[in-house]
Amino acid sequence: MKNPASISKAIGDFCDLWANRATVAGLLLSVFGFGFTIWGILRTKKAAERAVEAANQTKEKILKQGTLANFSSAIAMMEEIIRVQRKKEWGVSLDRYSELRRVLVELRDGSGGLTQEHQIVIQGTVEQFKTIEKQIDRHVSSGKPEPDIAKINGVVTNQIMKVHGIAINLKNS
Repeated sequence: MKNPASISKAIGDFCDLWANRATVAGLLLSVFGFGFTIWGILRTKKAAERAVEAANQTKEKILKQGTLANFSSAIAMMEEIIRVQRKKEWGVSLDRYSELRRVLVELRDGSGGLTQEHQIVIQGTVEQFKTIEKQIDRHVSSGKPEPDIAKINGVVTNQIMKVHGIAINLKNS
């Protein structure tokens, strides 16, 4: 029979051995778990970045569609201006010029995807229409000679071409 001291030493050695093994296993498990956690965080970060990128692309597409719709509205207004001026409906024409300038200013200032060159062209269009509107307003309010309809409609047609060109450029970008 073994003496109690040797049994106690054997039990102590056994416990120390398994305690050391458990410590090493715990350390390995902690290192593995920490690495797994870091990997998960990096993966989540990349997924969040992709989600932000997708949201930004969607936002840009929505803004572009709204911008294209505003271009269509502006072109339709210019075509209507030509029609009402041919009928010499100057009051209606003045109303359309005001609406048109509002839409053009909105395009110039708030539309995504327009280059600075596009914005300058739109500003030039706004100024052209402001000048024409003043001529028509002088005629309506003071009875000054009637504006040259063919000349004014020629200017409006040129502006339609410029605005349409910008819309096509934006659509294809």
